Amino acid sequence: MNHRVLLSAAAIAILTACSGAPDADVDDSSKAAETESTNDEAKVSDKKDDKSEQAADTAEKPIEVSTELTCSNPVTADDTGKTLIERYGKDAKVEMLSGPEGTQVPGVVLWDGDPKREVEVGFYDDARTELGFVRFFEGSDWSLAKLETGDTLERVIDINNKPIKFYGFEWDYGGGVTDFGGGVLDSIGSCSVGMRLYFGEGGSSLPNSLIGDREVSSTEPEVDKAHILVNELSIGFPVQ
Repeated sequence: MNHRVLLSAAAIAILTACSGAPDADVDDSSKAAETESTNDEAKVSDKKDDKSEQAADTAEKPIEVSTELTCSNPVTADDTGKTLIERYGKDAKVEMLSGPEGTQVPGVVLWDGDPKREVEVGFYDDARTELGFVRFFEGSDWSLAKLETGDTLERVIDINNKPIKFYGFEWDYGGGVTDFGGGVLDSIGSCSVGMRLYFGEGGSSLPNSLIGDREVSSTEPEVDKAHILVNELSIGFPVQ
């Protein structure tokens, strides 16, 4: 009996040990799985953080573009206000632009506040989905068809290889070029050239014949080609 009791006690001990061993293995396995899962989650989180940082770096890095205005730089014919903001980020700002006779034009300003780089993009519609024009003003580093703001009418005619016509000065549309006379500037691709002139200092006084709502030819004798200067250059897009 004593032997049977001892054997039974030994058997119970073995059974207990055996039944306890799997539980310990399960616990260890569970802990390992949890640790692995935690590590995997940490790796995924790290990857997300890396992607977020990369996206932030990309968004903050300014886009380098040529300062030559063309039918596709820095804006393409398919661009909208939304695509410009997506592409240029903080360098694109939704604004209402000044138009003639006190009008306001829906637009986006690129590089706002930087007079050397700033360009204005105007749209035909309030939703800013139909591109109208891109323009820059005197003092800019931008150029268009080998012309810059501040260039003389003499140089414009030389580049165009034809006389031009423009509105008389000192009214809302004053100095706006109306006709390039079939010259080089009449055709630069899928967009059209726009230009505004002004009468610079240093020349003779502005004659009455060049003032007001009338079309002036650059061939007229009163036109001082050396002191009429480019104030604004732009490209225009047709209504879609």
